[in-house]
Parts: sequence; structure tokens; C-alpha cells
Amino acid sequence: MSKIKVKIRSGISLKEALDCHSMLRGLAANIDGFQTVKGRTNFRLLIRKYSVFHFRNEARASRFLRRGRERLGDVFRFRRVIARQ
Repeated sequence: MSKIKVKIRSGISLKEALDCHSMLRGLAANIDGFQTVKGRTNFRLLIRKYSVFHFRNEARASRFLRRGRERLGDVFRFRRVIARQ
């Protein structure tokens, strides 16, 4: 399982970030299905200013990372999360 952490860039209003976050969730669901957007992502985005997306494999996570940076890179910072075992 691969994880991508998405964080709001500084200087972006929370309202704008929430609007763009729904587009980001749609992109994730389009790439890997609805299990990527489960949980309390909106709560995390509001309180902690980040959200984590879970993908089934590395290829899908890479596609999300690339497309997210292309389309919404001015609002969010994208970072791959390494799972510790």
C-alpha cells in the first residue's frame, strides 16, 4: 500500500483549499476507487491542514502524484509517505 500526503500551501485560504480538495478526491477516486477517500479527510484538512490518500499499488500512487502536481500544485504540496514496518 502506498500513501501520498497532501498539504495546503501557505497563503492559500481554507475555503479555496476545501474546494480544490474535492477535485483532488475525485482524481484519487478515478485512479484507484473510493477506498482512497475514506475516513475523516475533510476534518484533517480543516484542523491539521493535510490529508493522506492510500493507494493499492505504487503505480497508482505515482499517477496520482504526477497528475495532482500538474493540476493542483499551486494549492497543495504532494509528498510520498514511506510506510515503516
